Amino acid sequence: MTPRKFVIAFVAWFLWFLCMLGGIFTAAGVVACVWGGDIVNGALGNPPNRAHPAFWVFIVLIAPCMLVGAAGGLAAIVIPVYYVFRIPMRRKGQPLGWLGTYIKVVQRVMEDEW
Repeated sequence: MTPRKFVIAFVAWFLWFLCMLGGIFTAAGVVACVWGGDIVNGALGNPPNRAHPAFWVFIVLIAPCMLVGAAGGLAAIVIPVYYVFRIPMRRKGQPLGWLGTYIKVVQRVMEDEW
């Protein structure tokens, strides 16, 4: 991989990481929409009020929102960047790994269905 492609791939993965971290802000936004904006300083502030239901809803929403952000960042940023700049997803001779196995399974299922 050339240094230019390495920098492009690094920026794409950094943006993916930011999308994943955006899930935390999404969870806080959902809590703020339900309980009002002052809840961010109250139940989610420093120190957090662990007795308030907003705190527990926030904690429960963090993981799913981060997964959605990571999946969206992968689909909207990383894979298109790798395709446009022709960055290989693996080294030559390296096994396909989980992504290749997933693609093969999906192709097999689609062949049976259609």
